[in-house]
Amino acid sequence: MKASRAVLVVLILTGGAISLSPQVASAQALAASRSQDNEDRASSVRDQFMRVLRQSAPPSLGTVWKADPTLITDQYLASYPAVVAFLNQHPEIRRNPTWYLQAYYSNSDGYYNDPRQRS
Repeated sequence: MKASRAVLVVLILTGGAISLSPQVASAQALAASRSQDNEDRASSVRDQFMRVLRQSAPPSLGTVWKADPTLITDQYLASYPAVVAFLNQHPEIRRNPTWYLQAYYSNSDGYYNDPRQRS
């Protein structure tokens, strides 16, 4: 309780502005940059995955996977070697299929719903 009061007093006295050391600020900027790079890479892999699905598998496959991601196995996909090859190159898809399939939708407009393309 006393510690939180002390922090509050310091914030009030400094006007809420406590400057960080250059090393801390630099580390935070680097972490934010890496996080953005990882997000961009994951989005790129998801886009590529949607293209592979569109070119190499029937539309129902995405619907089935979205309903039951445990079916993303080589045995289930034996008829779709391009999809298996892509999944083997990108194991992160099998670790987090929900995120990679969240852009998939199964109406007549196609495989991929990119929110960046909405008006």
